[in-house]
Amino acid sequence: MAVDASETFRVLLFSTLAAIAAIPATYLAYRAIRTRWHVLVHMGLALYFFAVTMIASYVIDTPDAIRALISLDYPLFLTWFVRQVYTRTPTSRRQSTVVFSAVMGLKVLHGANVLLFGVSFPARNPVPGPALPAFVLHAIVCASMMALSFAWYAINGYKAYHEALLRQAPKWVINRNKFVVYSAISYIFVPISWFLFPYDEAGFSSPLYSIPSAVALLLAIAFVTLTFLGWVAPEWFKRALDKDYARPTELTSRMDGKKENGQVTMQTAQHFTSSEIIGIVDYIGQYVADVTKQSPGAMKGLLLLALETQLHVDAVFHASFNEIESVVKGSFKSLLVQSAVEDPEAIVSKIVDFLANNKANLLMYVT
Repeated sequence: MAVDASETFRVLLFSTLAAIAAIPATYLAYRAIRTRWHVLVHMGLALYFFAVTMIASYVIDTPDAIRALISLDYPLFLTWFVRQVYTRTPTSRRQSTVVFSAVMGLKVLHGANVLLFGVSFPARNPVPGPALPAFVLHAIVCASMMALSFAWYAINGYKAYHEALLRQAPKWVINRNKFVVYSAISYIFVPISWFLFPYDEAGFSSPLYSIPSAVALLLAIAFVTLTFLGWVAPEWFKRALDKDYARPTELTSRMDGKKENGQVTMQTAQHFTSSEIIGIVDYIGQYVADVTKQSPGAMKGLLLLALETQLHVDAVFHASFNEIESVVKGSFKSLLVQSAVEDPEAIVSKIVDFLANNKANLLMYVT
């Protein structure tokens, strides 16, 4: 009876964890469609497959063929997300490609091991002596895949956090980056706890199972919670993270961008009400002001004017990363020339590098 109660409790806990993980996954998928920053889909899929793995590994008995296909796919989506968001320079892209290829190779080994030997990790059934080498190999493959992908996520998350500090991003952006880094670090330790799972004839019913199970569960809960705090932030939460958080209307009142008699003058662009684009313009515009030694309000207003000039109305309110980059190279550069800013070519080149290094931080503004 005790075994049945323990089994029920385990199923309930990990089912709840999977359901909770699906919440930020759904939100990020929605924001990807709403804002057209489609790279968010990859993080959403990582969280969905995290939930699927929890179900397949801890809740239900899944056929080997299906488990080989759907279990432990989330490190792949996470690593691809890091490649798309955090690594923009040629060197970092090459490094990220190597990491992604390694994780992909480990996933292939994982699937082959499941199909050929029917192993699972942790072991849900007794592991006979002849199958022990395959089980140990499977454990090493799973742990390596997890450790590599989440360590890479943590390293690049820290770089984004450092860049946010360096560029004096709002405190709510800096604090959310902290949550992202902590989430990655916490889950790196999950593979270590896996090696404590019993694989004798007792399987999940072993009294020893409760200790590593509790460790893995706590780390998984920490990962999901910190991921939620890092990538899901309504306005009230941003205000909680940063007492100086400014609403879109407050940011807009500090900007201007209107052309009169061939010159750019400053007037508030009241029709811009999108919190996403206003926050992004504020962040980029502050950097432009630092580089050009011009008024921050003037540079932010100029960027707003460039967006309005080059993009159609709908795109202005939900400009994607590539569109913003295109505007900087096009209309914004032309406005810099008209404003007699010194060496606009070099300024634009610096802004493009800034965008590349801050894509993860800019993504915070649309989630």
